[in-house]
Amino acid sequence: MKISVRASLIGATALTALTFIPAVASAQTAPAPAAAPAKQAETIVVTGSRIRRDTFNSASPLTVITNDNAVLSGTIDAAEILQSSTAAAGSGQINNFFSGFIVEGGPGIQTVGLNSLGAQRTLVLLNGRRLPPSGVRGQVGAVDLQTIPNLAISRYEILNEGASPIYGSDAVGGVVNAIVRKNVNGFEATASGNVTEAGAGEQFTVGALWGKTADRWNVMVSGSYFEQKALKYGDRDYCQQDYVFNAATGQRADFIDPKTGQPKCFGIGPSFNRISLLGAATTGTGTWISDPSITARTVGLNPSVRPIAGSTTNCLTATGLTVLCSTQQALLTVPGYRRLFSPQNGVIGAPLANQIDYEHPLVANTDIISPSKRTNFYATAARDLDILGGVEIYGEALYAKRESSQERAAQLFFVIPATNAYNPFGVSAQPVIVRPANSQQTVETWQVVGGVKGQTGNGFAGLLKNGAWELYAQTSSGEGNYSGTAILADRLTAMANATRNPTTGVVTCPTPTLSGGTCLPINFFDPRVLRGDFTAEEFNYLFNNENTGNTVYEQTVVEGNVSGDVFQVPGASDAVKLVLGAQYRTYSINDVPGAETRRANIALTTVAGITKGEDSVKEFYGELSAPLLSKKPLVENLEVNLAYRYTNYDSYDSNTTWKATANWKITPEFAIVAIAGTSYRAPALFELFLGDQTGFLGQAAVDPCINHDLSQNPILKARCLAAGIPGDYNGATNGSSQSVTVFTGGGAGTLKEEESRSDIFSFVYTPSKIDLNLRVDYWKISVTDQVAQFGAGNIVGSCYGAADQARADQFCRLFTRDTNPTSNRFRQILTVSNDYVNVNVTEVEGIDLKAVYRKDFAFGDLVIDTAHRWTTSNETGLFSDTNLTQVAGDIGEPMYVSQTQLRFERKDWTYSWNIDAVGQSNETLFNNGVNPVVATPGSYYAYNGVGSVLYKTKTETTITHGVSVRYRSDNWTIVGGIRNLFDEAPPSISTAVFFSRLGNSALTSQYDQFGRAFNATVIRRF
Repeated sequence: MKISVRASLIGATALTALTFIPAVASAQTAPAPAAAPAKQAETIVVTGSRIRRDTFNSASPLTVITNDNAVLSGTIDAAEILQSSTAAAGSGQINNFFSGFIVEGGPGIQTVGLNSLGAQRTLVLLNGRRLPPSGVRGQVGAVDLQTIPNLAISRYEILNEGASPIYGSDAVGGVVNAIVRKNVNGFEATASGNVTEAGAGEQFTVGALWGKTADRWNVMVSGSYFEQKALKYGDRDYCQQDYVFNAATGQRADFIDPKTGQPKCFGIGPSFNRISLLGAATTGTGTWISDPSITARTVGLNPSVRPIAGSTTNCLTATGLTVLCSTQQALLTVPGYRRLFSPQNGVIGAPLANQIDYEHPLVANTDIISPSKRTNFYATAARDLDILGGVEIYGEALYAKRESSQERAAQLFFVIPATNAYNPFGVSAQPVIVRPANSQQTVETWQVVGGVKGQTGNGFAGLLKNGAWELYAQTSSGEGNYSGTAILADRLTAMANATRNPTTGVVTCPTPTLSGGTCLPINFFDPRVLRGDFTAEEFNYLFNNENTGNTVYEQTVVEGNVSGDVFQVPGASDAVKLVLGAQYRTYSINDVPGAETRRANIALTTVAGITKGEDSVKEFYGELSAPLLSKKPLVENLEVNLAYRYTNYDSYDSNTTWKATANWKITPEFAIVAIAGTSYRAPALFELFLGDQTGFLGQAAVDPCINHDLSQNPILKARCLAAGIPGDYNGATNGSSQSVTVFTGGGAGTLKEEESRSDIFSFVYTPSKIDLNLRVDYWKISVTDQVAQFGAGNIVGSCYGAADQARADQFCRLFTRDTNPTSNRFRQILTVSNDYVNVNVTEVEGIDLKAVYRKDFAFGDLVIDTAHRWTTSNETGLFSDTNLTQVAGDIGEPMYVSQTQLRFERKDWTYSWNIDAVGQSNETLFNNGVNPVVATPGSYYAYNGVGSVLYKTKTETTITHGVSVRYRSDNWTIVGGIRNLFDEAPPSISTAVFFSRLGNSALTSQYDQFGRAFNATVIRRF
């Protein structure tokens, strides 16, 4: 039997739920087995409303992704399915590519943020009920999508609007609702795999599902195992080049590596195998490397300085300044080491940055995609008690376990005083050595739900008849243990103070003050150690130290509601329906970092105190659906929907939200929908109670006074000069620049809720002569009092650059700068306090177009399913009274994304062609909009003979294709496909344009970093 697109729940890579059109209540991943005996027509609840209906229709902008058709597109994991939807793909998402970054929820987490508003403003549900957040470290607040039991899911419903009046807090950007399968009879076994053509990064899933549906009871149990293999830097040619161009000729301006004859590669970014000296010019400063051919200590003229012809006293510096040669004397060598210099003014050659090492086996072993293993179990059961018109008791249980890890290379650096027994320089020195920076997590999440529901029958005194009631309770917990490479600060201090016994020549170091034990003296100036080639004893002493933390997030919800008909308006298509309900929710977090972290004994990484707190909320809500008129001229049907919610949190004052929807079906073919409403988000527990967390940023990322003589802001220049910062200050002291320490804490007692307003205007077209469903949505969401951090750079920048002196003074109190001229950090920013506050304003608006077309032929059926999004504006600012910054169209925030699936169905076979498109983007504010950049004398590219450098800041539109074939019979489903059929590479950008690159491409979730891949799924039903 052929089923019209209007009578089926449609789904694909990202598919539009049919609005105003009847459809079946649930989709199945496989053909439904023999149905249980029917009792009565079942009403359903569609995401975005609590009104029960007898058809699948919704006035809200709803996207539906069926698991069945997601498999056709080659996606087998909930995170990938949801993150690639058009509602999410318009902004960067947290996935497995961010193993080297500090993210909320900790390493290994995968989240979804809708409508460019982030994961904290996206509510994730399972069967209409909240899933618990889980992860590691103190900033747990969003749901890890890896807790969703993929095998049990029938479809995903994505609501693209604020929905706090319906669901409460967090539903500011939208709602994701994973709906489990129903009416399952029999046993199913599944195996899936995704293998890349170039190798590594494979995915595998195996699982089984069993269910039984009888007249008065049903049960379903599923279990699955998922494994993601690592994709490492060494598995691909991820050559990270400068990728810049000569503005005059258009040719590449990169330096050519003489070893390869190709543009030079810079590993994953950091450099190693070098030493920074912290003395003066003649006693030792600058960058040094080991050189066994050097046997003497020499002082001479700085090699980057050239004597001026005809002068006996003057020299020309690399930057073109005329100076006295006598002031340019420098320590050049000590036995075993030499200082590196850039070439002289006007000389073509390798600048200093190209003379140091960027490659090492630890770099090749760095995870691009971190490996993980995941186990998921899900069970549900229900029993009709056959009393009071059909009272049913039900229960659900969920368990998920994630084991993930990340391996990467980082820098080991700390100051070793001149008195150190191994220090050959006579001044303080800072070796920079490659080291491991690995981490591991084990996260277990469980949730149990129990409830009772029934029918209202004739209602209560004639009210709420033909409706339903429900009461349920759920409790859940997410617990994670986390550990990683732990470098003990007291051991570094002890080793830095190693001394040599003048009699025996034996080198010893003092007992570490906190961890105790026997100190192991390590010669960090030994060329072997400087290269990162540690002995097993050295490696274990430095890096294999126990430091395990534990995070527990618990949540309990009790909710009840009742719904039914109230009355019917004469001439309306249906009765006025009302839902009344109440919810109580309590939740808590307790993050206890490892013992060494708690006593501030961990070096070179973020540290934090205990994050512990709880909150609870009482809510009352109502929703009214009122059909007003039908079957009149220009009014096929007119319906109004109103929703209201009262909220009372322990952590702040009470709040109310509302929503109003007008659904005007003008004719059977045309409809207009208008939606307006408010939403809110309570501060997450970590935003309230985060224990003091410490992080690090480079001086250039924080200090606007660096090279402020180039600034166009006269206020900033004046304030920097008043603070004693010269115009050519480069962020370093005696050639050394150390990181800024950034402190972050919670805002309990000062934070209030975020508030938002959303407006949607929609047009729906369902012509009678062709099988087409088309919907266009214009939407806008404004968020005020957004809970966020100012950011270390914004804090310092506002101190020096804000026009309002009173506001500037407030920011100046939040950081410290070294003002001691004798200090080795003179003029550098030392610390910044960056707590959570209500500051940010965000306004996002866009247009969605979704269409499904079906054409039946004698030889088969064609389905074209397409979804497009244009984010026309995405503005954000620190304060409501400041100019907002437009980020729509920036890299990672493309203005256009789309997904299209073409399916041809013939008997047991389905052939699919999938097209994903990401529009162009451009970092227009790179270098304050100045591009090309003049290569001044002594600057990096001047040594390559380039006068002006053009940076590529734009990413081209990227389109990837995939194909698949599915065979499905009563007992078997077999799917095979190819993703990224034409092996389309992500677009390349220049160095320094975006915060991170993988090779030459921007590291953002919209682009396929795997390359061409082959996928297969086999399902056997018994």
